[in-house]
Amino acid sequence: MPDSPCQTEISHPFHNTTSADVILRSVDDVDFYVHKHILSMASGFFRDLFSLEQNTQDDSSSKGPPSVISVTENSDVIEGILRLCYPVDEPEMTDISKVVDIFGAAHKYDIRTVQNRLRVPLRSFIDKSPFRVFAHACSYKLEDTAREAAEAWRSSPESHSKLFTLSSNNRWENTPYSSSYSREMADVPAGIYYRLLQYLRTGDAPQSFCYPTSPPSPVQITPNSYYCQRTLLDAVGAPFDINVHAIDGVTFPAHRMVLSMASAVLRNLIHEEGNDPIHLSEDACTVAIVLRACYPSAGISKLDMPFSLVATVSQAAMKYTLCDLESVTKQKLGGYISTHPLGVFLNAVHLEWMEGARAAALQLSRLPITDPGPYDPLLERTPTRVLHALLKFHFDYRKALMQHCYEITTEFRLTNYYSGDAMKDLLPKKLLQEEPSSLYPELLLSSTIYLLNQASTSGSSSSDAARQPSGAFRNIATIYAKLTHSLSSVSIVSLLCFDPTTLDD
Repeated sequence: MPDSPCQTEISHPFHNTTSADVILRSVDDVDFYVHKHILSMASGFFRDLFSLEQNTQDDSSSKGPPSVISVTENSDVIEGILRLCYPVDEPEMTDISKVVDIFGAAHKYDIRTVQNRLRVPLRSFIDKSPFRVFAHACSYKLEDTAREAAEAWRSSPESHSKLFTLSSNNRWENTPYSSSYSREMADVPAGIYYRLLQYLRTGDAPQSFCYPTSPPSPVQITPNSYYCQRTLLDAVGAPFDINVHAIDGVTFPAHRMVLSMASAVLRNLIHEEGNDPIHLSEDACTVAIVLRACYPSAGISKLDMPFSLVATVSQAAMKYTLCDLESVTKQKLGGYISTHPLGVFLNAVHLEWMEGARAAALQLSRLPITDPGPYDPLLERTPTRVLHALLKFHFDYRKALMQHCYEITTEFRLTNYYSGDAMKDLLPKKLLQEEPSSLYPELLLSSTIYLLNQASTSGSSSSDAARQPSGAFRNIATIYAKLTHSLSSVSIVSLLCFDPTTLDD
């Protein structure tokens, strides 16, 4: 029996008709009288739904009134989809928002013919709204449309593609990092945003915007480097009684009881799969370390692991609730902050390790904003809103620092505090010859960061200060204190309390 009557019924051809055998009820209470066989032919979702419904019905029951299926889309979207499924006039496609909403619903209900028919209307908006078309094309992996839209967006003055260089006059809103981001991009993979920014800056289009250009390089090591069967046998004193399969086909013998005691997740897998080998979704090297970490005296902290392996092991440690292994991998990730700051940041976000994320964000702030670090495969599993927030933090931090570099260098006039020889050792030659106000911002910024680092690393012992020229340590510390005070006055402290997992631009 249908539910209580709706407030509104749609007009022809989806009005109340005796031939209809199902009613789609939109979120705004509009009833669409439609036919199961047409929906089944067009939609994989409805085909499966009606098949399940038919299997649960009693064949002897008589045909009753149409059943009602409530959907979450409004009547405009539902009517648009149905008009593209039925042999009737197509809906008007004069609004990109309507096209996008219908496309999204067609994707949700697995109506591929509608998705294919909407590609042309979507591309028709490239001239007017290239960035919106790009964002939605990438969401649904429409590579050709995304590429055409990216080219149009780069040519548009609204993209600010010429304003990648940081200067004292820059506003965040007038940078490509801001203009090439919107709520529509928030949840697409950050790798897409990364590739778009690279293209806007260099003009070199990637092989694909929607997918990574190439798969990550495999780790050039063997699992046997991390898994010694004899050692584990000696540690337990009993024969192996279960096999563990890695995703790349390597099998490891292990002890059922040891794995069950070490990880509740592994225990559940063993229980579900019984006596059969258990299958893990990680590569062999990662599985080798995960299994080794389950045994007493594993010695994981002493293992030498490349960054790519540390990254995958850290994710596995969280997945299998191996707290000791997770702690070790965090320490090892910290050791890669200087060489892989972006990768450490992304892993820290996924691990919900905010201390590591902040440390990596600060390390990245020492690099030009145009160079966020080498591509990391984890970008494909990170939402764009996280990378966007990182770049916003980077921009705000460096601009705050730069704004006060001029004041500090002008006030102190660094050459008054050092002998000529000492200055040559501490600062770029150009900084000694030019007025601070005429210096290229990146040069002045890098010089001041260098002084800041000198002060922070030299202040720990008097012997460090003794190695500096007479008076040098005292004056570097003075500059450092002045700079720290200035940064605090522009709320840099709040920027350091950066939590990417709670961002909502």
